Amino acid sequence: MNGIVAKSMMWNLWHGCHKLSAGCKHCYVYRGDARREVDSSVVVRTKNFDLPLRKKRNGEFKIPPGTFVYTCFTSDFF
Repeated sequence: MNGIVAKSMMWNLWHGCHKLSAGCKHCYVYRGDARREVDSSVVVRTKNFDLPLRKKRNGEFKIPPGTFVYTCFTSDFF
């Protein structure tokens, strides 16, 4: 890559995590979920769990080849 990402997307296959370190004290996921009354300590599989396997009607994958995929912004999976 030359530093420019032409195509990118986020894929959150899990939601939720467990606070294990001091760095988790001000977690943005817990803060946002608290506003929506969601318990972030419960880890659940999201509706987009199988997104890389999904195809469009024409048979192409929904995530095109060469797409830079950011993962797990709402979990501690990786």
